[in-house]
Order: sequence, then structure tokens, then C-alpha cells
Amino acid sequence: IGMADNVLALLQHNTRLYLVNVVKLSKELMYQHALRRFSHFNAIQLSNPAPLYELLMMVLEEDELACEGDGPKEEIARTYVELLKENAELLQDYFCIQIDQEGN
Repeated sequence: IGMADNVLALLQHNTRLYLVNVVKLSKELMYQHALRRFSHFNAIQLSNPAPLYELLMMVLEEDELACEGDGPKEEIARTYVELLKENAELLQDYFCIQIDQEGN
């Protein structure tokens, strides 16, 4: 029907009237819209697959504080590569990130 004040609105469905908070309704609508589109990202195809180990090593070399007490950087990078390979199907389904068995 229309706005009752700055936040509340009257809506009609059949013979019933509903008083709704437009701000909360808008937030919920946007949240539901984001969830619906979540797994429908467009994929970017690289001409040469990027090696995860080398990418992780670059990140670890750049951030000196990232792994001071966590052990050798090479071991951290190998652990993360294995973790990403184990979750390759999930990453493919949700984010269109394809990881092969070689870690690329």
C-alpha cells in the first residue's frame, strides 16, 4: 500500500495487511539474492595453469611474519597445496576454481 513512516511500510496480500520494516526486508532480500548467485561465478581460463606451490612460496616470502613460529616455509606451502587439492571439488563447485592433481 505504501510507506507508514521512514522505516515501516504497509503491504497487502489478498485481504491481509502487513506492517514490515523496509530496512530489514531489504537486507534479507539482498542476502537471499547473494546466496542464490553464490555458486554461479564466471570462470577465468588461464592459458598456462599456475602452480600453487610457487604462488604460495611467493606469498610466504613476501610476508616474513606469516610463518615465524609455524615451521619452514616449504613445509607450509606443501601443506596448503595438499589442502587445496583435497578440497578441489568444493572449490570447483562454489568458486569455479579448478585445481588438478599436480597442484596447478
